[in-house]
Amino acid sequence: MPPTGEARQLYQQARQASDQGRWQEALELLRNSCRLDRELGWNWLELGELWRQRGELMRAMVAYEAALAARPADALELHRCTEQRLDTVAAGERLTRGLGPVCYRHWLAQHEPALPEQQTPLRQQWLSWRTDRRACPSHTSWSDQRIQQGWLVLLEPEAVLRPGALAAVEAALQVRSDPWLPDLISVDEDRLDPQGRRGDPWFKPDYTPESFWSTPWLGTLSIWRIDWLRDRGLPPPPPDPEQWLAWQLQALAVCPRQLHLGSILVHQRPIQVTGLVSPASLTQARALEAHLRQIGEVVTQVEPHRERGTGFRISWAIPRTCLCSVIIPSRDRSDLLAPCLESLRATAWAALAGRSPAGLELELIVVDNGSREQATAELLRIWQQRLGRRLTIHRDDGPFNWSRLNNVAARQARGELLLLLNNDTEATAAGWLEAMAGQALRPAIGAVGAVLTYPDGAIQHAGIAVGVRDAIFHPYRRLPLDHGVHRGRSSYLTSWGAVTGACMMLRRSLLAQVGWLEEALPVEFNDVELGLRLAQLGYRNVVVPEAVLVHRESQSRDAYRSASEAEARQWMLSHWGPRLRQRQPWWPRQASGYWEDGRPISLPGEPGWRPTR
Repeated sequence: MPPTGEARQLYQQARQASDQGRWQEALELLRNSCRLDRELGWNWLELGELWRQRGELMRAMVAYEAALAARPADALELHRCTEQRLDTVAAGERLTRGLGPVCYRHWLAQHEPALPEQQTPLRQQWLSWRTDRRACPSHTSWSDQRIQQGWLVLLEPEAVLRPGALAAVEAALQVRSDPWLPDLISVDEDRLDPQGRRGDPWFKPDYTPESFWSTPWLGTLSIWRIDWLRDRGLPPPPPDPEQWLAWQLQALAVCPRQLHLGSILVHQRPIQVTGLVSPASLTQARALEAHLRQIGEVVTQVEPHRERGTGFRISWAIPRTCLCSVIIPSRDRSDLLAPCLESLRATAWAALAGRSPAGLELELIVVDNGSREQATAELLRIWQQRLGRRLTIHRDDGPFNWSRLNNVAARQARGELLLLLNNDTEATAAGWLEAMAGQALRPAIGAVGAVLTYPDGAIQHAGIAVGVRDAIFHPYRRLPLDHGVHRGRSSYLTSWGAVTGACMMLRRSLLAQVGWLEEALPVEFNDVELGLRLAQLGYRNVVVPEAVLVHRESQSRDAYRSASEAEARQWMLSHWGPRLRQRQPWWPRQASGYWEDGRPISLPGEPGWRPTR
């Protein structure tokens, strides 16, 4: 028997022995299998599992590493290997709720990039608005300021600048390949606890309006080019830090060239989340609301995010009358379609009945793609009786093509808005449709998505970061809804490269303008391709945190890719290759491009990870 065949046979025998509790026999069989074929991979994985069950963690880690080397593309080995690596450095702390203090301290000690020495001389002029303001008391004009060029450092009173931070900024400016100087520099940050220990890192994305409005990240530290401020006629910042957000919004409206440095250069003092809104937060909310209305955004309310203690919830208005066409492709599976329709009735009955106080009305279009079961026919008959003319059933017996089915229904739809909805989704609370519609009606917005969860409550979709890992990336997948990664970014209105078609809203006229959904992509990546076309025309795609739906997609889907995915991926690379290699502005520069939980680069678990110090 060839070595590979014998290795597989030994592997199967070992699994049987393990299932029967004969672990010593299983161990010997697996060792022999690995000696015969080091590239099989599954034998190493089983050996690692066996060692782990016996509490031999270091031996398990070696086996997992061998499994990963043999089958680097397999997510299962990688996941197991990651867990084992973290066992060795984090005392069992898991990343299932985000980056914890033990793992973060390990990253700080072993992997955080070092800053220049504190004694490094500075070559440029720096004006600290906190320490140098007495020498420059005017906040109405730059004409009498001591420094006419250089950089203005706007540092929150309670913030702590890291030693060597400004030298690090100078070094970053010196190595830039772009010929232009930025007008505004932002950085990452973390917090100090009462004992002065670092924690809760905030790895920030590059600037997009919605992301910044909901979580303004310039409050702790921002660095401005003084001659740009002066040349644009912008005044110096006001003395009161509570007024800085209004000043920053005024400056951002002039479109500065921005540079975000993916380095933690500043520490913020701990924040106490008490459920009470501070006067400073109310002042900033009023400033943000006034700014949004000044630039033409039809907002109805801006309020501090009480649950998070930072950031803002922003609500947009809906016209008095707006019809939304909900398109649901379905083939049998009445066990999925029935709860989907019931959830619509439970959370949006007023809109279905045409009596929504917000002015939103719904029509439903069920695209029946070749259903054969009697239960499906009976379900559709019952709902037709309930909704009458507000439900249209379109029969299509052609091969399944999600793009084509939605295109056919969209062309027939009467609504100003379209909601593309999978039959395996269920809305959980009222108000989600209105929140999505408020975004979809904004002229600057392309596709609007929702936060989708698995049935166990973990996040399945909170936006799509284009250009990360293998071109398409689902941030925060499998984290809990209330996670704190990147300061709980998925709890806020956020811009992304694309949103999932499982629950996507956009204007019908906009879909027609871009040429409808790409029917050459019948299953995978059609939603991403649409997001790219919308972005190419200057529209922004956003995810609304107030819209939370359960999506009964298999949690193991990533491990069992469909037969059409490879072809669809190749189509995307051939048509959008350059764009699919650009990860900004969606994903933080210092966050891993492999793991969706937001861990920093070089934390154990990264592909090819090795100890660095």
